[in-house]
Amino acid sequence: MTTGPLSQRDIRAITFDVDGTLYDLKRQKLRLAPYLLRHPLILSRYNQVVDSMRHEKHRDMRGAICARLGEQVGTTPLRVKQVVDGVIHGAWPAGFGKRTPWPEMAKVLAKLDSAGLPRAIVSDYSSTLKLERMGLDQGWAAVIDCERLGAMKPHPDGILAAAEQMGVAPEHILHIGDRPELDEKMAHAAGAHCVILGRDLRRMRELPEMLLK
Repeated sequence: MTTGPLSQRDIRAITFDVDGTLYDLKRQKLRLAPYLLRHPLILSRYNQVVDSMRHEKHRDMRGAICARLGEQVGTTPLRVKQVVDGVIHGAWPAGFGKRTPWPEMAKVLAKLDSAGLPRAIVSDYSSTLKLERMGLDQGWAAVIDCERLGAMKPHPDGILAAAEQMGVAPEHILHIGDRPELDEKMAHAAGAHCVILGRDLRRMRELPEMLLK
C-alpha cells in the first residue's frame, strides 16, 4: 500500500506489535538461556517451526505448532506443549518488569491518549502477562492474540479484528511493528498503514511527533 507522509494520512487509531516493538527483544531473550539449556531441542526449533507455519490457518494454532514441532524433535505434542506453555508463555514473560519496555514507552502512550487516538495490541502471542509485568496493561481498546485467532502474521486477521473492536476502518489504522516481512505485510494486506521501528522510526519517542505534528 503506497501512502504519503504520515502527517497527510487520516490516522484515527494505532495498533502496536509487542515483541521487539514495546521492548528490546534481543536483550530480553537473554533471559531464555537457562531454559534453552533444559529444553534445547524444543526451544531452539520453536521459532523455525512457527515461521514455517505462518501462511497456514488452524483452529488450534498452538496445538498445530506443538504437533509439528513434536514430529521434528521426536517427542509427543503434549510434551512440547508443556514446555512451550511453561516457558514461552509462562516463565519467560513472568520475568518481565517495569524496566523491560523502552524507557519512553509509557510517555509515548500517554501522548497518544491525550490526542484521543485509540490504541490496540496486535501480537502473534498472548500479551496479557507481558503487558501487566511491564506496567503497560492499561488503556488498550483491544488486545489481539493472532495465535488464538488461528492466523498469525502476515495474515491480516489480527488487524481486522482490532479494527472491528475499535470501530475503525483498517485504512484509518497505523500499525507499529519491527518486522516488515510480518507486520508490514499484515498491515498492507488489511489495507492499513505501517511504520517499522528501526527503519521508519529510529526511536519510539519519535512516534508522537511523527503523528501529531
